[in-house]
Amino acid sequence: MILGIDASRAIKKEKTGVEWYSFFLLRAMEKLTPPGWKVRCYVPSLPPTPHPNPLPHGEREIKESPPPLMGGVRGGWHHDEGNWEWKILKWIGRGWTQGRLSLEMMKSPPDVLFVPSHTIPLIHPERTITTVHDVVFLAHPELYDPDDLADQKRGLEFALNFAKKIIVPSKATREDVVKAGAKEGQVVVVPHGVDMAISNSLVAISKSNSQLPIANSKYILFIGRIEKKKNVLGLIHAFRRLIDSRDANNESSANLRISNSQIRKFGSDSQFAPLKLVLAGSLGYGSEDILQAIKTFKLENHVVHLGWVDRASYHALLMSASALILPSFGEGFGLPVLEAMAVGIPVIASDISALREVGGNAVQFVNPYDSQSIAQGIQTVLQNEMLQSEMIKKGKERAREYSWDKTARETWNVICPR
Repeated sequence: MILGIDASRAIKKEKTGVEWYSFFLLRAMEKLTPPGWKVRCYVPSLPPTPHPNPLPHGEREIKESPPPLMGGVRGGWHHDEGNWEWKILKWIGRGWTQGRLSLEMMKSPPDVLFVPSHTIPLIHPERTITTVHDVVFLAHPELYDPDDLADQKRGLEFALNFAKKIIVPSKATREDVVKAGAKEGQVVVVPHGVDMAISNSLVAISKSNSQLPIANSKYILFIGRIEKKKNVLGLIHAFRRLIDSRDANNESSANLRISNSQIRKFGSDSQFAPLKLVLAGSLGYGSEDILQAIKTFKLENHVVHLGWVDRASYHALLMSASALILPSFGEGFGLPVLEAMAVGIPVIASDISALREVGGNAVQFVNPYDSQSIAQGIQTVLQNEMLQSEMIKKGKERAREYSWDKTARETWNVICPR
């Protein structure tokens, strides 16, 4: 049996959520390939191997050489040997999936096609399986660029009509996809994983990393695209409230409902006065308003936008953060929440179904529609060391329930049910 995989997302240099999902999942699937299966990874091109002697399996390579793997593309997989192979489908310009991949499906179709995002090629095998990461755009179309919104809707409709199985990362997303019109038994929940070997091996590196752009600063970290959907504008409003809470005469402090004793405690030496907010992610839809708000609220010295960061830098930032915050209006899973819990960083996140599902009782939840609630959530965590310790303990315990090997095993069960 031949499984074809659209691996185009996994080889992207600047990976975000879907790309990292593809990368880690495919690497784990390679290790767990069932007998009798051969796998073709379809890609538009292959960049040079970043490591001169990549080891065949991820865990061993991580322990011996974390930075090349984290910054690399092909490290950790077999290449054109064994039962996995790359198949380069060259294409000029946009439309690789619907053009070149469709052509390949017509000429030499595999028995099963797996697409780790919901963009299925127009021509595809009868048994095509795809992953739908979220359908937030159905409930909140105003949070999306009109062109992107149209693409998302078309992709979902095509998946609902033609995918044999649709994998989703959470029960919350399954409910949304079923409401959108999925067939009985079409949707299967397979949660994302977390790479504990990576997290553990990078702890020492991260803590000794002197190249952090906010060295010696106390900060909370947001990781993700700087866009409306992620509610970064609400986070900026909340952060202004938090900074203002140190001033007993500032009206914003009253809005935070902070007691007089707390205000006196903060004073000019407040723990929030030197606090920074680090935004690690590329600019997305609505970012102009977000950048303008930083200027309007005079937060240039408090908010640091790094743009997209590579995996090693992300882990270094995460390990030195006081907390991770994810105030999104909608998520399909919330991978940064799981990764932060795995390495022992307190998490503040939106009180929405998917993040509740992932974070459980280990996360401080806030109302994403209320900047006061977000500010209060940050304040509650940063002020209470006992709460932080409890969150870290519960977070690590919860993260142990997830792994990319488990995700890969369950994905294989969908592809070739026993």
